[in-house]
Amino acid sequence: MAGGLLAGTDETPGLVFRNSEGKDVKSFRGMASREAMYEKVKAEEADDPYEVASKISPEGIEKQVEYRGSVVPIIREIAGHLASMVSYMGAMSLKEAQEAFTNYPANYLIKLSEAAKRESWDR
Repeated sequence: MAGGLLAGTDETPGLVFRNSEGKDVKSFRGMASREAMYEKVKAEEADDPYEVASKISPEGIEKQVEYRGSVVPIIREIAGHLASMVSYMGAMSLKEAQEAFTNYPANYLIKLSEAAKRESWDR
């Protein structure tokens, strides 16, 4: 589920190439995509990997994503968001925030208004 978050970075598999629009991209393949399933079945030495993979219902896709360079700035941003969340909860550590949420989830979950629900679904 977090694959798309890190897709297109130096640390992900695949080569950087220039697409027909002149942009640097990498191929992103979700592990539930038909292509990934085919490679898995092929690696397991099935008699006809394409036939086996074609019977599996894919849940992911393969697509080109913009090349983004190193994953380091993305990880730093995630760490910053986590630090903010911990402070918003009044905790001193991620472990303390986890324990607070686990013990008293109702203190941290906010019920959406009907307007907020409509806005969320309209995106």
